[in-house]
Amino acid sequence: MVPAARSDGPDGALGTPVALAGQSYLRVVFHGASGTCPRPSQRTWAGPAVLTPYYPQVLVVSAAGDFEGYLSFGIGLAARGSYHVFTLTGPDRVVIDVSHVALGTFPGIWDITSWPQYWAFQYSWLNGHQPWLANPLMVVQAWAAGRWPVATPVVRQVNTGTFKVTEPSGKVDTVTGVWPVSVPGPWVITTIT
Repeated sequence: MVPAARSDGPDGALGTPVALAGQSYLRVVFHGASGTCPRPSQRTWAGPAVLTPYYPQVLVVSAAGDFEGYLSFGIGLAARGSYHVFTLTGPDRVVIDVSHVALGTFPGIWDITSWPQYWAFQYSWLNGHQPWLANPLMVVQAWAAGRWPVATPVVRQVNTGTFKVTEPSGKVDTVTGVWPVSVPGPWVITTIT
């Protein structure tokens, strides 16, 4: 387990964090390996550089580098847990067996309502999409604009996770939310009263 998977490579991106959904990460490095066969020169893997299965524990597997005999990958996990690494033959392969860790019920009720949906939004957010999802005020404003598209309600922040929304009729709603994980990612609404 590592605090963040970082890239390897000759392009100046050495040490750049690899965007991975999740809140725990594995870095896998093969020494004396390459994703390119030298003779004749060809890629040995023609698939995508990123796999996003969003399984309950294994969320994302991403290439992290292929430089000077070091082939590396980052794996984003839903939570910290145990894992076991071993090899098999016929064909030769490395197996990383990751234990399942229960996260409990997802706390969000709007706009993100499940763990798989959260992981997909977190991965997208980490890659620069929808940056407003990390801003609680903007999330509440988006909820209010969707509910009252013609008249704009007044949104006032009470504290870090609580907002008062004054409807066009004058009724006041309390909207609360959280960051569901301990690492950067979207903020979600948990209650509306």
